Amino acid sequence: MPLPIGHKALQRDALATRIITSSIVALMVVLAMTGWTLWLSWQLEGAAAAINDTGSLRMRANLIGIGLLQPGAALTPREAMRQQQDTLARLREGVPSRPLFLPQDEGIRQQFERVTRLWREGLSPHAEQALAGLGPEAYLRQLPVFVAEADRLVGMIETDNAEKTTMLRLSQISLIVLACVGTLTMVYLLYLWIISPVMRLQDGVERMTAREFHVRLPVESKDEFGWLAMGFNRMAEELESLYRDLESRVAQKTEQLGDKNRELEALYGMAAFLNQPNSIEAMCQGFLTRLRQQFDADGASIRTVDPSGDKLILMVSEGLPSGLSEEEHCMRVNDCLCGATVANGTIVIHDFRKTAPARTYQCEKQ
Repeated sequence: MPLPIGHKALQRDALATRIITSSIVALMVVLAMTGWTLWLSWQLEGAAAAINDTGSLRMRANLIGIGLLQPGAALTPREAMRQQQDTLARLREGVPSRPLFLPQDEGIRQQFERVTRLWREGLSPHAEQALAGLGPEAYLRQLPVFVAEADRLVGMIETDNAEKTTMLRLSQISLIVLACVGTLTMVYLLYLWIISPVMRLQDGVERMTAREFHVRLPVESKDEFGWLAMGFNRMAEELESLYRDLESRVAQKTEQLGDKNRELEALYGMAAFLNQPNSIEAMCQGFLTRLRQQFDADGASIRTVDPSGDKLILMVSEGLPSGLSEEEHCMRVNDCLCGATVANGTIVIHDFRKTAPARTYQCEKQ
């Protein structure tokens, strides 16, 4: 049965709408996963640069100690201190263009603040005192603590980097799985939305070509293929009705032609029989026999009118009761329906089961 489908429902359930919607959803998921992996790789790159700069804090602090103990080194303590300040500022602010930044982790941020505080409140003032001539002893006592805390900061960044690396690999694996699942899903949806309806339509057309006009397609959706299935069913109903009507007409015409052929055969047979040289009795008997066979009559008789036109003489009869044949062997014209027909000059067929003539005749009594 046709489904009442509105214009808005058709737009919502249209095949093009579903394909576009599913494609947009798939694209958004892929873009989100790709963006996530790019963000992770960017974080890993920035953290790797932060590891290098954080590791340089330890090296530069040791170089400052060596410079305080052995004046005349290639890198002067004051130059190393300036570079140390720049590195701490760079780690705090980050350099997105490089990229370089500390991970967004509270523990790492707190450890960085501890290292920065050790430098500003401990090593840097003691280095200034040593450069002023008070000796490097205080700086050297604070150096191992600073190096240990800086080393701990490097370890925390490396741990965070390792976790992000694992997340990146999992994301890449998820992308691969998503690509496989998405491909299988799209193949299944395309088969469900397009290939299967087309195959059903093809099967319906093939069966229709084989004159199976009773075939109907299931209307399982409200999209374009649903409309096609409904149109196909309406076409099949019309063709079935036309074909059924055509068969009825052909059968009717065939039956009519058969009747006409039988009548013509009977007429030809009678004409051929009447053209043969026979006596009047034999001719009447043969004609009566053929007439009964043609109309499948139970009984019949042939009468002739005498020359005076007053009496009917029974020539031959078949199937009539013996009493009726004896009584009607010779009778007046007006006492028989056949005589009345001769007198009137008009052939009338009477059915005694339905109507009765105004006058009662001998044959009607029988």
